[in-house]
Amino acid sequence: MKLFTAKTIVFMCCLLLSSVTASAEETLTNRSVERMVAAGLSPGIITSKIKATKNNFDVSTDTILQLKKNGINDDIIQAMVEAGGNQNLAPQPGDRHEPNGPYYEPGQRYDPTPSTSGPYQSQQRIDPNAKLLKDIAEAATLKEKRDYTWKTKAHTIAVTLKSIYPSNTHNIKYWWAYTQYSVLVEKEHHILKGIKKVLYFDANHQDALILKGDTYFAQAKRMHPNDEGRLGSSREDVADDAQQAYRTALGLPKISTAKKSKIYYQLGEIAKEIDKNKTRAQQNWQKAMDEEPQGHWGRLAADRLGVIPPQSSQDQFQPSVASSLNE
Repeated sequence: MKLFTAKTIVFMCCLLLSSVTASAEETLTNRSVERMVAAGLSPGIITSKIKATKNNFDVSTDTILQLKKNGINDDIIQAMVEAGGNQNLAPQPGDRHEPNGPYYEPGQRYDPTPSTSGPYQSQQRIDPNAKLLKDIAEAATLKEKRDYTWKTKAHTIAVTLKSIYPSNTHNIKYWWAYTQYSVLVEKEHHILKGIKKVLYFDANHQDALILKGDTYFAQAKRMHPNDEGRLGSSREDVADDAQQAYRTALGLPKISTAKKSKIYYQLGEIAKEIDKNKTRAQQNWQKAMDEEPQGHWGRLAADRLGVIPPQSSQDQFQPSVASSLNE
């Protein structure tokens, strides 16, 4: 067997020393813990890592509440508090200006990635996710007008979503932009993925809940009565998921009458098309009209019931000519 040369031995020693030094210099932050949780590591492993590694945690009250809201396990938070309290260290400037989690301060300069170019390049006091939502809305308008330049705009949006993803995995604004882009390009699987992420960070996100209801209802309508969809779910099961999302949204405070009107209209459609329950369908359409009689969904509900929408909020619904002839 050949002996190691002196150069080989020196090289291996350098590698070992480099590895030990890197490990010794590692400093855990709140972001490090969130990454380990997102990767699926168990609380036991994470707490052991916290105890064995130098840290620079922010364990202020507001941050702890945000960690809890983000789904961090209580045992992990306790380990962070104990470790952070012992060292009494404030968060590093780099962490505080990260555009994700509780440390993002919109007033600070943010450069998504070195490769990002065009309208999303480093901008002062501009949230790139807000810019994305604006561009998605513009692309949707172009698509509705059958202006095929929307596809070029959509491509630019897709590139940007991909480029800023590493810095926005815990940013609810990013996931809502991702969801809206998925709606634009009609990718149902990605719509549901985005909704799941948004609701993970905010279980009471009204628009995400309503979109979840819309998406599941659309799935149910495409299914035949005897078909089984995702995970063996029946058509009725998928429709039930849609209704549950809608009713959760209805139970939230400060939901607008326009949104309530849409939800009741959709519940009426589910009762009609899936449950074949004409009475319940009419009851929900009536509620849609009551919430916003002159709104879009109130007028659609009025059409379903065969009445003429009032010209003002003081007027009453009148039977349409068609409904009068049918009596």
